Amino acid sequence: MVDCCQGLGFATQVNGVTWLWSKAGIHYHFLPTPGAKDKVVSENSELAQELIKRATNPFERGIALHALQDTFSHQGFTGTISKVNSCFAWDKPWYLALPDYGHTDMLRLPDMAGATWTDPRNGETVYNPVRAERCIKATLRSFPQGHTIDVAPLLEPLEAPYDKRKRMWAELAGLPGLRFSEIKDEFWKKYKANFVKAAKRQKEIVKSHLKIT
Repeated sequence: MVDCCQGLGFATQVNGVTWLWSKAGIHYHFLPTPGAKDKVVSENSELAQELIKRATNPFERGIALHALQDTFSHQGFTGTISKVNSCFAWDKPWYLALPDYGHTDMLRLPDMAGATWTDPRNGETVYNPVRAERCIKATLRSFPQGHTIDVAPLLEPLEAPYDKRKRMWAELAGLPGLRFSEIKDEFWKKYKANFVKAAKRQKEIVKSHLKIT
């Protein structure tokens, strides 16, 4: 989820990475599950785990963690324009003007760790804090020391408002003064080549698993 990633993942929210993956019809925000109909995302998929396992540096690991975390918030959606993503609700007729791409119909709700929303496709109520808790635990398991980390302090921010939640996670990460919005341009300029190389390698891994030539 967006704020989970900012708290626990490497800073991978950059246009270059999205562009590289999308050239192959793959969007790392909507990592497909191999064999799934319509390339639908499922949480904590084996492919997401494979990307983490095969990461060879912090840049590959950062993208892989972001992809893993997005499998929780984007589950049930696909990174293409597809009727699978259609969430038209009769009480919100303006949804008809939105493209059926990803979770566009639901705006940012699936990405907000503290939100609760109803999926019009099946009428089910989605509790994002519950998904976020599973997301955090899955992220921790990807680290060798994960089993020794106390999960409770990481779950506490889920109850806080968005801005406060980001600050709490930044403090837990030992970076209380971090403001990605302030450093992103410098960050991208300095590390662009590293991200591009990492994204290219991971794109090929994903393509091979999805049997895309």
